Amino acid sequence: MSSTQSLQQAYQKKRAYNHQDRVRRRSFPFTCLTNLVKESLIHDYVVKPNLLVAATKPSRILDLGCGRGADFNRFERALPGILYTGIDMSSNMLTQSPFQNHPRVRLLLLSHENTEMPPADVIWSFLGMQNACGTTEKMNEVLRRAWDCLSDGGVFLGAIPHGTKIIHDLERLCDPSQPFCFERTTNRFADEQWYTFTLEDAYEKLPEAAISPTTLQECAEQIGFGVEMFSFSEYIARSGQDPSKRHIRQKLLDHVKHADWATHLAAYYMCFALKKPRSLEPKKGWSSSKGLL
Repeated sequence: MSSTQSLQQAYQKKRAYNHQDRVRRRSFPFTCLTNLVKESLIHDYVVKPNLLVAATKPSRILDLGCGRGADFNRFERALPGILYTGIDMSSNMLTQSPFQNHPRVRLLLLSHENTEMPPADVIWSFLGMQNACGTTEKMNEVLRRAWDCLSDGGVFLGAIPHGTKIIHDLERLCDPSQPFCFERTTNRFADEQWYTFTLEDAYEKLPEAAISPTTLQECAEQIGFGVEMFSFSEYIARSGQDPSKRHIRQKLLDHVKHADWATHLAAYYMCFALKKPRSLEPKKGWSSSKGLL
């Protein structure tokens, strides 16, 4: 069985739990930290620099690994009138989307490892790209297709788990004697996890899903992207000192009692901003993929 097939089989069964009572979950503080990172990234790299002022109207957002497509709301609030395309490998997740019939939302059951990417002004992949980029070759292919589909001056924005770091620390992350502990497997009787997808699923059964931030940076720079990368921990601290994002922090974090383990976990996730320059010429020696939209 190929790595692509094993990934697709694992993700086909992925589903979202009912989240009406999500504030009771132990993972809720980390969910809030994650939402802060999402909204801050959109604010810093799309809204604040007026990235899409000169872009094709309406703005086109491509979400790789979109899940239920919930981030449509974030972009719609920031950029009213967007056209949103979401791609995901899980039919379960897509069929639970509240935006299935929205006139400006298109949800596609595909693997972004081998699918053509439609034209976009912003590509967004928040903890989704690693599912198709477990090798340097796959990483290069996804980034090259991202370059091709991005508009001049566009940005590929999102986050990845520091897969190699998680694998290195997996035993400690799952050790119940440690102050910060994850469930290695799903607790079927507790409304604890947002997804039925665990550390064991992601990093022991699917080692090809691990991704190195260093590899991402090197591949992106070779293609021609301007690259910024930083951990959730760094970004959360930086965002907390930015007066222009005070409203975001107040909305998402002021009512949350932070769990120490959530802050600890933030060191295992990385943000990235890959900026395509205004010049359309890639670096010397790089040839564009053919046949893409």
